[in-house]
Amino acid sequence: MAKKSKTQKNEDSITSEYSQEEDHSGNESIEENKKVKKDDFDEDETRIILAKRTLEKARNEIKSKHGQLNQNDNNSNNNDSEKEDDINELNSFFQQNDLVKARKNKVLLFDKILKGLSKHSKEENTQFLFGHKRPITMCVFNPVTSDLVTVGKEGAILIFRKKLNYKRFVINPGYPKSETGHAGEILAIDISSDGKYIATGGKDRELKVWNLSKIDDLFNLTPINKPVNHLVYLNPETSLKGHKGAITCIRFRYNSYECVTGSDDMTLKIWDVDQKGGMDTFYGHRATMTDITQISDRNFISSSCDKFPILWKLEKESQMIFQEQLFPIDSICALNQFIFVTGSQTGEVAIWNIAKKKFITKTDEFTNQGWVSSITTVYNSDFFIVGGLEDFVQIYTYESTKMGEINITRGPKIKTEGVISSMALTPDGKHLAIVESEENRLGRWTPRTNIKGKIRLVSLFN
Repeated sequence: MAKKSKTQKNEDSITSEYSQEEDHSGNESIEENKKVKKDDFDEDETRIILAKRTLEKARNEIKSKHGQLNQNDNNSNNNDSEKEDDINELNSFFQQNDLVKARKNKVLLFDKILKGLSKHSKEENTQFLFGHKRPITMCVFNPVTSDLVTVGKEGAILIFRKKLNYKRFVINPGYPKSETGHAGEILAIDISSDGKYIATGGKDRELKVWNLSKIDDLFNLTPINKPVNHLVYLNPETSLKGHKGAITCIRFRYNSYECVTGSDDMTLKIWDVDQKGGMDTFYGHRATMTDITQISDRNFISSSCDKFPILWKLEKESQMIFQEQLFPIDSICALNQFIFVTGSQTGEVAIWNIAKKKFITKTDEFTNQGWVSSITTVYNSDFFIVGGLEDFVQIYTYESTKMGEINITRGPKIKTEGVISSMALTPDGKHLAIVESEENRLGRWTPRTNIKGKIRLVSLFN
C-alpha cells in the first residue's frame, strides 16, 4: 500500500502555523486568497496555491529576520532553522505534486527534440561518462535531482551528479570491496518517484535498497576537489530475499514505495521497501522475465523469453496474456495508460493497445542486426526511443487515430556504438542517457570487444 510521505503529514500543520501569522497582518492576505476561485481549480490545487503563497511569505520573513538577528541569539537561530527545514519539506511536496500532474497530462516534446538536435552539432549535444570496470548493465535518472545512477557487472553502483557537471562518485563498489554490496553482477535498477530510494538486483538474488536521502550528508563531507572517482560508500538500507533466480528487472510504483521485481525464476514479486518486506508473488511467465513497465497506477506489463507480454492487474490479482511473438521479447515500455511498445531479439518493434491481445502495428527498422534491447520514453508524451545492436538509436513519434490505429513516424537518429543495454530520459525529456556496452545486459550473446563501455549523455533540447 502506498505510504503517506512525511511532507504530506506535515503539510497541514505547516500551513496552519504560517496562516496564523498571516491573520495578524490584517486583511491583505485575506483579499489575496480570495483571488483563487474554486471554479478554476479543484480542491487540491487550491490548497497547494494557498500553501505556496504562505511558503513565499515565510521565506521573506526568514530573510528579513536574518538581517536583524544577533549572532548570539541561539534560540532565534534554532527556531528559524526548524522553520527552514519545514519549508524544505514543503518544497519537496510541491515538487512531487508537479511530477504527478505532469504524468497525467499529455506532453508534446517531439517537435522540441527535432529542433534541438538539428540546431546544435553532435559535439555540443553530447557528453561521455566513464567509470565502470566491467560492462554497464543499466542506468536511471533521479526524477527529482536528475543525477544519473548506473550499475555494472562488477557489482558497482555509480552516481553522476548533475550539479557538478555529472562528476562521478562511487556509491558502492560491490563485493569483495564492500561486504554490504552485491556479490555478483547487478542487472537491474530503479529509483522511487520522490528520489528517496534506489532498488538494485542481480545474480545474487537479493533486492538491495539504498536510501538516497542520506547521500547528501555524505557529499557534504566529501570535498569536490578529491579524485574524480571518489568513494562515497553508502550502505544498503535493507537486503530483501525471496527470488530463487537472478533479479532481472525492477520497477517502482509511481508515487509509492512499492516495488515490483521480475526474475530468472519466472515469478513477479511485490515488495514494500519502506516497510522492508515482501507483499505478494505472482506466476504466469514460462521463462526468464526480461523487462517490466508500469502502464497505470496498479497495472504493470512484463516481457519474457517465453515470447508473451503479460498485463498484471495487481489489485484484482489477475493477468491478461497477449499474443505470442515469434521470438523472445527483450524490452518493453508503456507510452501511456493504453499503449505500450515491445522489442524482440530479432529486431522487431511492436506497438500494442491493452484493449487488444494482438499487436496493432510493427516496424522492422532494427532487423538488420537484430535485437532491440532497450526502449524508453517520457510517459504520456508523443515520442519513444529504441536502441539495440545497430549503430544508432531511433526516435519515433506516434499518434492514435479515431479508428484505434496508431501511426508511427520515424524521427532523427543518434549515432551510437556497441550494444545499447539501457537508456533513460530525465522527466522533462531534455536529456537522454544511452548505455553503450560491450555485451548484452543479461548475457554475452553479441559481444563487442572493440569498444569501451560508456554512457553517452545527449542533450535533446534546451
